[in-house]
Amino acid sequence: RLLTVGGTIKLWDVDNTATPLYLFSSNTVSYLGARWSSDNDTILAWGQAGASYQADVWNAQNSIAALASLDFDDVINGAAWNPDDERMLIWSADGTTQLWDIRDLNDPDVLVSEGAILGATWNTAGDLVLTWNSRGDISLWNADNLLEEPLLLRHDAMLASVPPEDRAGYGVVWSRDETTLLSWTPDGTVHLWGLDNPIEPHVLSHEASVRQVHWNQARDTVFTRSADDTITRWLLGGGSRSLKLTTQIGGMSLSPDEQFILVWSNQEFSPTERSGVIDILRADDFSRVQEINLTDHEFTGAVWNNDGTRLLTRSRQTATSIYRNAVWDVASGEMVAFYETENVLRAMLWSPDNAYVLQWISPPDSATDLIAIQLWAVDRPFAQPTVLEPSDAIVGARWSQDGTRILSWGADGALHIWQADSLSAPLFTFFHPNAADALPVQSAEWRRDDSLIVAYGAHTITLWDAAAPGAPHATVTVPGTTRILGIDWNAAETHFVPWTFSSGFAVWDASGDEVRQVTDMLAAGETISGVKWSSDGGRLAVWRFDNTVSLWDVATLSTLTLTQPDETIVRAGTGNGGERTLLWREDDAQILFSTTVASDGYIWDTGFEVIQQLARNALFRQLTPEERRAFFLQADEG
Repeated sequence: RLLTVGGTIKLWDVDNTATPLYLFSSNTVSYLGARWSSDNDTILAWGQAGASYQADVWNAQNSIAALASLDFDDVINGAAWNPDDERMLIWSADGTTQLWDIRDLNDPDVLVSEGAILGATWNTAGDLVLTWNSRGDISLWNADNLLEEPLLLRHDAMLASVPPEDRAGYGVVWSRDETTLLSWTPDGTVHLWGLDNPIEPHVLSHEASVRQVHWNQARDTVFTRSADDTITRWLLGGGSRSLKLTTQIGGMSLSPDEQFILVWSNQEFSPTERSGVIDILRADDFSRVQEINLTDHEFTGAVWNNDGTRLLTRSRQTATSIYRNAVWDVASGEMVAFYETENVLRAMLWSPDNAYVLQWISPPDSATDLIAIQLWAVDRPFAQPTVLEPSDAIVGARWSQDGTRILSWGADGALHIWQADSLSAPLFTFFHPNAADALPVQSAEWRRDDSLIVAYGAHTITLWDAAAPGAPHATVTVPGTTRILGIDWNAAETHFVPWTFSSGFAVWDASGDEVRQVTDMLAAGETISGVKWSSDGGRLAVWRFDNTVSLWDVATLSTLTLTQPDETIVRAGTGNGGERTLLWREDDAQILFSTTVASDGYIWDTGFEVIQQLARNALFRQLTPEERRAFFLQADEG
């Protein structure tokens, strides 16, 4: 889920961003910020209410009214939950830091400072609070008693020289082991403060404001980048080394093994002529080991892959505004693959195995509108991402079970089998019958250890030999006037069940050379949403758009007791919208059923009694590890 703040607070489902799931709003408060609790159940929000200021606590699954409202006398600068979500730290411009217990919101601990509190944070144990204010005071407090003297007080006098309007650029962070503090000011000064002794800080002075700071893993070296295009390596034991580039630095990053620094920059020859430069430098002495120049392109980003052998760069051609993602070999400096588009490449991520890049693009005139998210196979030089079909728009695709082949199908009714490591041309192309239909191929899948391909259109199901898919092995037509919505196979893959919207479902035998229908169309006239075989193949679970579920004995094809659950058993709402999911447990003793119509979820004992309600008129919550193990769910099934 995604939380956005702008006067109101909106909670979004990232898989469906058409409308927000919840809108948290107040008639009196214009919200300026918000924080999730670590369990994502509670939202702490703050903002301005007329001439006063207010913080509200919301249940993330109920936007009707706030759980609590807290009043403040001045602008709230920020807030943070403690690690166990039982206490809230809220700091404001009047110099107060307030510590609230979520179980008793009547009497907070209040810490008063002589300067506006610019920031505060908890340590990982939740027993210490770190605050810093506009006077330059950095204080460490016992979280159980803020009224005691601070455990540590540092004064960063450099902050006094910074104009008040620029002090938002001041910050403090813990080191990973929480033995050292790092602070920085907009005037270009970085301090390192030891928490275990009262020594003066290490002062890392720069000639310009600091844009980036990196610790190394050992926490004995700091790398900084400043606005005057200088990078500096600082040793905590003393000593530093700087390198000032003649180009305009856009960013830097350490290689995964911390042996090298990647610096991407641009050189401007005229307002319309820029060239990009990549420098790979040794981290210990800044000696250059690789330089990449990209004429007529300006770099807008660069990242290492996960083993440090390749770089991924994002650039824009200055003359034509063509955007390019490119992969470079670090050792040779050669470009090994690239992808170009007239749309704006907004972001890029390596896959963990370095084989793919996830990239998303926007139209040129928008910084926010998303056109597409693309998966780019970078080891296939210059291949267009996601483009498998040579003639028509791709409708869907599936990996074979062994991961060596890809099955795709298009809107023109064509199916293709591709070798996964070479997408230049399909191994096989074959066509589903009735290609002229509006839905020639709705879906297709691999079966029987990748030896069988099954596809279905509006009314027709075809089976092919995957090794030689010339003519279909079998073609069957499902009776009825409404189209096929899906197919489910039994575990032995000898029988399958297609279902339709209102023409019913039937069992087909595919164990022999001839595929034959072995039952009449059952439940005809009912609006069926899905059918699922039990693990042992002995029963079918059929659920409908009215959110009722029936069990059918396959041997007798008679319905069992659960045929028409009443409202005391199923309270998942009514209507044809939303999605419904049903999973059998491996031992067939229970069914997990959920729906997004009213966002309810149930675990049913197949003795036909609800034994646990997962959610009620709220977001369907994540399964616990125990529940997940009980249902033997795969990771990608959620």
